[in-house]
Amino acid sequence: MGAEGKGTEAILLVDDEGSMRVTCGRLLGSMGYRVTTAADSREALEMLRRDPAAFDLVLTDQSMPHLTGLELTRQLRLLRPGLPVILTSGYSDSLQTEDPKALGISAILWKPYTVDELERAVREALVASR
Repeated sequence: MGAEGKGTEAILLVDDEGSMRVTCGRLLGSMGYRVTTAADSREALEMLRRDPAAFDLVLTDQSMPHLTGLELTRQLRLLRPGLPVILTSGYSDSLQTEDPKALGISAILWKPYTVDELERAVREALVASR
């Protein structure tokens, strides 16, 4: 964290819902983080392929077209194995087929989550990755 107790790290926020990208991006920005958004998992994957060290954490929705959050995480692990990933979801059924922790998911945030839950999950994931 920075001198005033705020984050300074770079976060890649991946969500196909524009309102979630805007709202969550603003919240993370107000916490001091540098936020880059991607509208889908393929766009996020391309950003990370171009520069695997560009981000300190990925916050991704599970239910998205093309690649789910878990599938995106699996691909990210090939590019940067230790990159912290927080998965968000509104549906527990979408996570029944495999264990997110086995993929190294730092945390799961169930929608709707609170600002405090978001802040805590991000901070804990970043601290644990050091």
